[in-house]
Amino acid sequence: MDATPDGDPLLDSVRLARQTGPAWRIWLRERSTGHRRLLVGVLFLLPVALNFLFFRRQDWFSYPALRMGIAVLGFFILASLILTATLVAPGRPGAVSARGAILFTSFALPVGLAALPAARDVASPPELWSAAFWGSAGKCLLWGGLMGVPLLALLAAVDRAATLSRETVLLGIALAGVAGNLVLQVHCPVVDPGHLFWGHALLPAVLAVATLPLLLRG
Repeated sequence: MDATPDGDPLLDSVRLARQTGPAWRIWLRERSTGHRRLLVGVLFLLPVALNFLFFRRQDWFSYPALRMGIAVLGFFILASLILTATLVAPGRPGAVSARGAILFTSFALPVGLAALPAARDVASPPELWSAAFWGSAGKCLLWGGLMGVPLLALLAAVDRAATLSRETVLLGIALAGVAGNLVLQVHCPVVDPGHLFWGHALLPAVLAVATLPLLLRG
């Protein structure tokens, strides 16, 4: 195609990508970076708010406030960093150099929270290999995934690149995992570290496996 007057091939490819695809996606891509961040931010907050209002954990008022605050604040900070690293206006440097650290922290924070001693004494946690244990962990993985996957889809929809990159998919997985884990932090009353690892912390890894075709293609 002929270059636009500014002669920047990268900007040319971005403009072409923004003008292809379904009308709804073109509309999303044409929004400003701030508006696209706002859309993703609202979708991040919505399931958290709904779970807090209608599906809040039964031990909310007895759960250690400091521990809850650290977890919630950590997930919110990570979500903000991921948004900053992904939805960057063309021609601006963004936070490219920090993306590896953001990805690592997004996977490591849930694992770190799960590795902490239980927030309260657990009378009789299910055996690790029991059906009850895996049934409970599976339900949380499913619930967290349902809360997070729409974010990955929206990030892909608002991305202006001609081809969805592996890095964007990874950051989308990280954001979906953060959202799912935050929802589970608000929703799930189980404090057993084994459940928190297998049913919460592994959510980003499960999402990565589920989106493996996109990662391999990127």
